[in-house]
Amino acid sequence: MNIILKTGLALGLISFCLLILQIVLTCRFKPLERIFGLDRLTNFHRYLGIIIGLLLTTHIIIMLSLIKVQNFAIVMGQIAYGIAFVNIVLALSFEAFGMDYNVWRVIHKMMPIVVVAAFIHSYLIGPDLQNAGMRILWWVLLTVFAMAVLLRNFYIPLFIRKKYNIKSIEQVTHNTFTLTYLPEKGNRFEYKPGQFLFLKLRRPGRKSETHPFTISSSPTQGGFLQNTIKQSGNYTNTINQTFISDKAVIEGPYGKFSFLYTKSKSLLFIAGGVGITPIMSMIRYLRDTNDKRRVVVLYANRAFNDIIFKTEMENLPGNFKVVHILSDAEKDWKGLKGHITKNIIEENAQDILPEADVFLCGPPKMMETMVNYLKDLKVPSTKIHYERFTI
Repeated sequence: MNIILKTGLALGLISFCLLILQIVLTCRFKPLERIFGLDRLTNFHRYLGIIIGLLLTTHIIIMLSLIKVQNFAIVMGQIAYGIAFVNIVLALSFEAFGMDYNVWRVIHKMMPIVVVAAFIHSYLIGPDLQNAGMRILWWVLLTVFAMAVLLRNFYIPLFIRKKYNIKSIEQVTHNTFTLTYLPEKGNRFEYKPGQFLFLKLRRPGRKSETHPFTISSSPTQGGFLQNTIKQSGNYTNTINQTFISDKAVIEGPYGKFSFLYTKSKSLLFIAGGVGITPIMSMIRYLRDTNDKRRVVVLYANRAFNDIIFKTEMENLPGNFKVVHILSDAEKDWKGLKGHITKNIIEENAQDILPEADVFLCGPPKMMETMVNYLKDLKVPSTKIHYERFTI
């Protein structure tokens, strides 16, 4: 067997193993989530998809140049590659294509077909699979795949997702709404301040999609649960069309974005826009538990009417320092104007840096800039916390 053929076969085998890993990464397996965080698993899943696409494409090119026959096993391989290629392209260009989210989800749910077709293809045609050890490995991988699919599509919907009643819908700014939920059966939702959940609103005749939203309420606030959601997309633009008669299906909690995972004596929160929601959850927890550590909050918005939770932040205890920064401030605004700069961070948090743990939540470019500023201010990377999601 020549080296080119061996390379082509090896790429196919590696691709199949990585496909199984892809499925595992998306099944929201709690032990993995606790170690790495769901945002990191999701982003790794995205980059791994690109790698798999490149490996599969190279595999196909090599094998088609060397093998001229057509049979059932090869057809299975072609089906697997075709569906995988379409999924990878659409996943990478989802926003550019302006595709409806539900259509994208249906197409993405075809990935198990890719795994099954790839298994049949490799099992029937691969000379390496004539080895007993490799065949055992392949069946083990298929078993892992089956367990991941069962976990995601059956166990989580039946045992993890819970139904909630919508207690209230409150407009808190011109384009932001707070939804308050109560569990149908009175079961308390256990979570840490700063975590997020997956929410699906069952609204007959209106958009009903599953999306991640950070929790804005605090575990100290009793049996209810809150999301504060800004109208910023096809789905969230309809959030004001939610009524008390509707139902919520909630899965979670997820995430490691919480000061409870740290032992810092002081905290710096930096938020942009609706990124204040997980930070507000932590602020409420600190306030309600009478935590005396020093807390500095730098909160950036475009205009005054974009500030969420303004009154509540004005009435925080004396160990809190809240600084608002507006990029398009009105003429009578007496606070800071522009964007959060390194100087603003240093001037307002110099007494607690670099020892403080810093929590960032906002637009991706803003968080990237803030991380660079903090590193310039000698804040260790281990004390800079953020979660970043891309679909």
